[in-house]
Amino acid sequence: ESLRRTNPEIVVHEIAFRSDDSFGMNINNPPFDDIRVRKAMQMALDVETISATYYRGYGSSRPQGVLADDLIGWSTPFEEWPEEVKKVYTYDPAGAEALLDEAGYPRGADGIRFKTVTIRDERSDLTFAELAAAYWGEIGVDVEIQLTPTPEVGSKKREGLFEMISASQANRSNPSGSSPNYYYSTTPWNSSNVKDPDFDAMFESWRKADTIEEAQRITREAYMYAQERHWTIWGGEAPVFRAHQPWVKGYNGETGLGW
Repeated sequence: ESLRRTNPEIVVHEIAFRSDDSFGMNINNPPFDDIRVRKAMQMALDVETISATYYRGYGSSRPQGVLADDLIGWSTPFEEWPEEVKKVYTYDPAGAEALLDEAGYPRGADGIRFKTVTIRDERSDLTFAELAAAYWGEIGVDVEIQLTPTPEVGSKKREGLFEMISASQANRSNPSGSSPNYYYSTTPWNSSNVKDPDFDAMFESWRKADTIEEAQRITREAYMYAQERHWTIWGGEAPVFRAHQPWVKGYNGETGLGW
C-alpha cells in the first residue's frame, strides 16, 4: 500500500502461496492428545475477523487443509468436508469452553484452564501469534509465545520437543509432489508430532501408486483423515506480493521456475 501511494504506476501481483499462520499441536502429550482440546482451540479463533481486519481484507478465512483446495484433484474443497468437521471452523468460544470443561480442564481460581507455549520462528509475524493468544486467553488457555531462532525451530520440530509450533497449510507446491507426507511419522515437516500407523500406511500406499488418479485419491483420503482428527489449527491465509516497475516486461509475478 505504501508503494502504491508513492508510485501509483507500480504493478503489484497478489499471490496465494501458503499459510504460515497455522499452529501445530504436539498430539502425543496432554492436553493436545485430547481431540476435544484441539477442537476447542480451533473454535476459539475468530479467523474471519482477523482476515477482515488485521489483514485488511486481503486475507482469506476459508478453511484449508495441508494442500490448498485450488490444487484440483489433490485436495477436497471445504464444502465437501463432513459436517462434523466443518462446524469446528465456526467461531464459537462458548462451545470451545464447553469442550474444555468436558475434557477435564475447568477454569482455576485465576480463570486459567491450562498453560502452554507456542514456538514461533523469529523471522515470522509476532503480531498474528499475539492475536491468536489473546483469543485463546478468552477461553482460559494461557499461551506463551517463544520467539526462536530458525535452526532451533527445525530441530525442535524434528525431535517433537514442542507443545505448539507454527505450521503451514494451504500449500501450493508442485501437485505431482503433493504426497501425503506432512504428517508421516518421520517427515521433518510434521508440525503436530503425529505418529499414526494408519496415516503412515496411506503414505506407503501413495508411494506405490502407479497412476496419477490413484495418487490423487490416496492424497485426498489421507489429508481428510487428518482434518477429521484436527491435528492442526487453521489460522487463515494472506497473500504474498511481488511488485515491479511498469517498464519491466515479460514478468507476471512468478515466484520461481518450478521444481
